[in-house]
Amino acid sequence: MENNLIYIPFILLSLFLNYLVIRFKDFFSRVGKDIDTIQRIHHQYTPPLGGVIIFIIFYLYLKTFVSNSFFLHLSIFLPGLLIMIVSVIEDLFAIIKPSLRFITIFFSSFIFVYFYQEQLPILDISYISIFFNKFVWIEILFYSFGLTALANGFNMIDGMNGLAGFNGISILIGIASIILINNQFDLLSEEIFILMILLIVFLFFNFPFGKIFLGDAGAYWIGWILGVMVIYLYSNNDLNTWGAVLLIFYPLFEVIFSTLRKFIQNKNPLLADEQHLHTKLYYTIKGPVERSQQFNSFTTLCLMPLWFLPSLMIIWTYFYSHLSFIAIGVMSLIYIYFYLVIPEKN
Repeated sequence: MENNLIYIPFILLSLFLNYLVIRFKDFFSRVGKDIDTIQRIHHQYTPPLGGVIIFIIFYLYLKTFVSNSFFLHLSIFLPGLLIMIVSVIEDLFAIIKPSLRFITIFFSSFIFVYFYQEQLPILDISYISIFFNKFVWIEILFYSFGLTALANGFNMIDGMNGLAGFNGISILIGIASIILINNQFDLLSEEIFILMILLIVFLFFNFPFGKIFLGDAGAYWIGWILGVMVIYLYSNNDLNTWGAVLLIFYPLFEVIFSTLRKFIQNKNPLLADEQHLHTKLYYTIKGPVERSQQFNSFTTLCLMPLWFLPSLMIIWTYFYSHLSFIAIGVMSLIYIYFYLVIPEKN
């Protein structure tokens, strides 16, 4: 019981900071710039600082109670801080080009992967693993691009109330499930629990009312840090690595699918558009009339199969690892079916 009480001050601090940012949102809108992007669906200024609050309290907790945490290593903290700083500048002032944000996330990912290369998970595709053993730099680039893609995928889905937050919690539940099954209660348990608590507090304000967003900073960093967690989990367990792909399926598939689509449409893959799955679904169920700011929360609930099923399937595929690839195929079909049946925005 006493151990659980240590979380209360951090919960209260998170509640207070979120309330404070929302209470003085006019100040942040004057200091910064209210960004009117093509995919924007909120008509009022919404503070994009929820992720900054999570970042601060997450590391404050680790520094206070988990001083030996893997996430306090400079090869993780400093790259994450770099992502946060560059993205906060974009959130407030909209002066960072998409290409620079991409380079920043890739550079941060490269730093982590380079210093962690000796412990990287071995892929369950023998000829690729052999190839990576011969060409270590290609393996480093592979994982660096993977982390970069996951971070960008989270940013893509942040516009819908609760979508990024619930997806993050779902991934944490999947990671925790594997840890519990393996009886490795000391592996990432503190980090998972505090991050889940902070996401729940954030969702209290974000879903369904959309009072605050993760912002680019929060979405990029949370996607990135969850990717680091998955790499750490699979490097410390003899698990089928297709399960890792399943865990992070939705944001990862979103960015892969969107990138391929934009290449086919001769569009810049780094620029936003209104043809993402969640955006198409939102405009379809919204119809031609104006809706309240929290209406887009219904889109998040409709997309639950994509962000919740993987955390359930991971338990099934843990015991039947040969079915992991089938589970990924099923999730891919669900996404593609959703995308094809939903009409384009007029």
